[in-house]
Amino acid sequence: MCGESFMVARRMLSIISNSIRVSNNNKVRDAQRKLGSFEYIPNYEYDVLHTFMGLKKHLTKENKSNILSFVDAGCGIGNILVAALSTDIATRVTGLELFDEPFKIAENFLKSCHQISVIQQDILLYDRYHEHDIIYYYCPFSDNGLQVRLEEKIEDEMKKGAILMPFYKQGGSLMRDDRFEKIEGCNAFIKTKKTKRKESIILFTDKSSDEDWVNQYPQYNLKYGKQIGE
Repeated sequence: MCGESFMVARRMLSIISNSIRVSNNNKVRDAQRKLGSFEYIPNYEYDVLHTFMGLKKHLTKENKSNILSFVDAGCGIGNILVAALSTDIATRVTGLELFDEPFKIAENFLKSCHQISVIQQDILLYDRYHEHDIIYYYCPFSDNGLQVRLEEKIEDEMKKGAILMPFYKQGGSLMRDDRFEKIEGCNAFIKTKKTKRKESIILFTDKSSDEDWVNQYPQYNLKYGKQIGE
């Protein structure tokens, strides 16, 4: 079953990658940069699928129910959602995407799959991370401070026993966070303690003025200063 699912996922991701292209017109790029976000960047298919298969082996070994909820924070056109469902790591899959163009592509492409839902949502304002069993993100923000803010938010709000799959991490290593344990054989961590972080990573930016940076994103109620350890 796993081998068949793996091949199905590879074929589906290839179809998406080859047949769907997000328009990169200047208007779209300017809007994304203003919000500190990257334009759509697909993750490497091979790495993602192998990590998902490694997680599937872990779930099987631990006798975890396959009725699991998966969320991709910044799902783009939905290719990772297809991979998550096809490799059987979850039966309920959710994608969060703020920008109109990739959201509409994902919504249209996946509308016939009732196990996948795509929500047009700002991932820094999403308030239901605690409801999901598996949380994935790649690299939604070009602004380092916003990327760290997202990481802290997810790590603090996710429930005990949930699994985090960070394919790109700007903040502190989860290997040094005593709330998380590494899952053998894949790039995933399980949250073992429902506690707040001992210290908050103070947001940082490479912009000339931290105050200007904070004022640029009033919707997020940001703070600014030096990183811990500096």
